[in-house]
Amino acid sequence: MLVEIQRLLNGVRRFVVWGNLVKRAEGPPSDYHSFNEHEEILGAIQARDSDRAMRAMLSHLGGTQSQLIDYQSLQDRTRQLRCQSSVHPAGRPRRLRLA
Repeated sequence: MLVEIQRLLNGVRRFVVWGNLVKRAEGPPSDYHSFNEHEEILGAIQARDSDRAMRAMLSHLGGTQSQLIDYQSLQDRTRQLRCQSSVHPAGRPRRLRLA
């Protein structure tokens, strides 16, 4: 058992040390969908077109709201599925495991 614990700890140490050597990109990709929306808002403001700026901003916020609601719905559904899978086929509750 001690040997297994040592292997586990060494695996974690290797992951922490070697995993930090991989550089990940900071921020979203350059073609992220909201960049175009931001450009449209900025362009309207620079052109001093308040109606266009307002429409662009409302459109952007509406899209963001939809994405957040979709994300929340997905999270809720995932939680439901985890709870359903925690019931043993014989009807007895399974021990819950943290994800």
